[in-house]
Amino acid sequence: MKVQLEARFARVHLKDWQLIRKNSEKLIKSFAVDPKTLKRIID
Repeated sequence: MKVQLEARFARVHLKDWQLIRKNSEKLIKSFAVDPKTLKRIID
């Protein structure tokens, strides 16, 4: 039971990360990349 729950949790979060990464890529592409801004996003 616990393993199933963890697997589902991981899958949900993987999806979230894919969305976040996709949005981040869009954001970075839509702006002229300023190193200071990029550093703030990474931190």
